[in-house]
Amino acid sequence: MKKKCKYCNEMILEDNDKIIIKERTKTDKVKTIYIHKKCEQEYKELMEYKDNEIKWFNEIYEYVFELLNYNDTQKLPPSLITRLQDLRNGTVMQRGVGRVIKSKEGYTYQTILNTFLTLSDRIRWAFENKDFTNEKSKINYMMAIIDANINDLVVSENATKNNENIKIRNNLINDDNENIKRKKVSYIPQSKGISKFLDEDDL
Repeated sequence: MKKKCKYCNEMILEDNDKIIIKERTKTDKVKTIYIHKKCEQEYKELMEYKDNEIKWFNEIYEYVFELLNYNDTQKLPPSLITRLQDLRNGTVMQRGVGRVIKSKEGYTYQTILNTFLTLSDRIRWAFENKDFTNEKSKINYMMAIIDANINDLVVSENATKNNENIKIRNNLINDDNENIKRKKVSYIPQSKGISKFLDEDDL
């Protein structure tokens, strides 16, 4: 029986072109998937990317959970999880259309976490010093701080990376120049008077 490739969604026509992979579901059940041999590397890279996304989202979840001072009987509200995912996806509101969900076109989860870490003192101060009518208003205030500052953090990160790249490039240029100077100094023409450049042991 012919199977569809999990990666490209096309039929696998030949058995010798089929790779069988066993994976575990969230409920710990084993499922069988089929992919083309040609799709194997791309599929592995996709799975690695997804695993990395899950890892970073879990890091954010745990940190925000701690920031809100929740206990083991509580969970982050679905509306907050949606807002975090919207930051990652770059979801926008369009007039006449409404909420347009994109896919991984927003800020990386790493950047989102860095923003929470950077602004944690400001968020904690607000939690301790402002009166909130309910948990929703508290979360809205926290996310307003994140929304208002995340782009500035990205600009700052990019500037830092650019400065680091400039330093690396300048160091490489300086190293190249030093190598050129060393080569010029170490080159001694084979002419009269060469003995004055040699050590006594070389004579």
